[in-house]
Amino acid sequence: MKAVKKDERKKQLVKESVRKNIYIKNFHPSLKESDIESLLEENKFVGSKVTISRDDKGNSKGFGFVYFFSQDTAMSFVKAC
Repeated sequence: MKAVKKDERKKQLVKESVRKNIYIKNFHPSLKESDIESLLEENKFVGSKVTISRDDKGNSKGFGFVYFFSQDTAMSFVKAC
């Protein structure tokens, strides 16, 4: 196995995560992570993790990210939208 420099590995990790992280916005503040995850599962987009941005009081800011564990699933999600 070939050793990889730290900078090169870091670039690769960033590149991989960009392809799997999808920014979502303009949803109702009362929407929870579990609501979005259920919607994704209903539409066969399993293997994802939802993170909603929240303010200091814990209220949703109306945007967040969906992290897909596979690049293929992320691309299918984008095409379906």
